[in-house]
Amino acid sequence: MARQDTLGQKDTSSVDPIPTNVVPAVTTLQPALEKMSIVGEFDKIEQFDGQNFKRWRQMLLFALTQIGVAFALTDPKPPQSEILEEDVKRIAWIQADFQCKNRILNALAIDLYNVYNSYEYAYMIWNALCNKYTLDDEGSKKYVVANFLNFEMTDDESVSSQIDKFQILVGRLSKKNVILPDVFVTSSLLEKLPPSWTDFKNNMKHKRKEWSFEQVVIRIKIEERNRNKDNGGKPLGYTKLKANLVESNKQGHFKKVFKSRKARVSRGQK
Repeated sequence: MARQDTLGQKDTSSVDPIPTNVVPAVTTLQPALEKMSIVGEFDKIEQFDGQNFKRWRQMLLFALTQIGVAFALTDPKPPQSEILEEDVKRIAWIQADFQCKNRILNALAIDLYNVYNSYEYAYMIWNALCNKYTLDDEGSKKYVVANFLNFEMTDDESVSSQIDKFQILVGRLSKKNVILPDVFVTSSLLEKLPPSWTDFKNNMKHKRKEWSFEQVVIRIKIEERNRNKDNGGKPLGYTKLKANLVESNKQGHFKKVFKSRKARVSRGQK
């Protein structure tokens, strides 16, 4: 405690010195705040349920790298050693593997969690997921590409509704990271028009103007509307479908007459 002398001034000779090893609170909180922000990256990762594996894997690997444990997914487990430095590496690997395994399992849907929970190490879970879902993703991508290439429009259905199906296929390709140039998509649409649209298709292809996909769709719908007006307001596909039904009914009638006559002949009747 400081005491006053006879003149009323403070005597600072007995005041405790200010410690020089005190670290400001802001400095000591900084690492904790950084760790909280890194851990928060895991909260942004949706549970993997078998869909969008590539995106899920990328986000999880980034978060594991941020906390410094991703090496346990690739580096082998160090053997036990009497050398202190080597044993420190082994302990660090065990701790990193513990973090990786539980972070991965927590980022799985319950069904997948039950499947992979029995694996001993994190790299086993990681490799099994990559092997299965990378192949599945590539297989589904090939399937979507094949559907797009094999898609052809027919005269039995309105062109407008078939354009909607075409756009759905393009959207599925985009989800699989297969991004097609607009020129290619537009040209593909024209090539996939029904046989009765050959003149329209050739006319559009020989125009010097470059059409956007939206402009081509508008031209097609205008053309279809004009064709329907010439057909009495009914879609061309409707007329063809009706003709097919009539023909089918005629064939069915002829089959019934033939069977009935054949039955009478077998019974000795005319």
